[in-house]
Amino acid sequence: MPSIIPSYVYTLFACMVVGALLILASSISIANVKNQADLQRLKNIANSVATTSFELVSSVKTNNLTANVMLNIPASVGNQRYWLRLENDSFRSWVDIGFGTNPQSSQQRTYVPSMVFATGTYVSGAGTPALRCYMNDSATCLEILEGN
Repeated sequence: MPSIIPSYVYTLFACMVVGALLILASSISIANVKNQADLQRLKNIANSVATTSFELVSSVKTNNLTANVMLNIPASVGNQRYWLRLENDSFRSWVDIGFGTNPQSSQQRTYVPSMVFATGTYVSGAGTPALRCYMNDSATCLEILEGN
């Protein structure tokens, strides 16, 4: 009889280890799915800002006026703050976006399908952002501004 008791203890211990491994694997999988969903939401925000920028630039170029548009974007993504920056080089303009409050170069870029001089940075939680577009001589300028 004494030899049967240790086998039960070993079996119980093995079941506890396997159960802990299953719980750990499922929590890692859930965290990965949540992270992918948050990254997709960031990409959707960047796409929305790029689309609004293109509409605003098209309107300004057609009518030769100055225009402001308030952006309807969330204050956080998955309980995390994020930043949004407009940038350009000599060939194209884009919306750069990432998590945190310190803007850094990221791979989350969405290109604005119009060549403009784009500037400005917005950090979520700092009011409602606005896009401002205007003509400066022959150049079209696009800025992102912190709102109220």
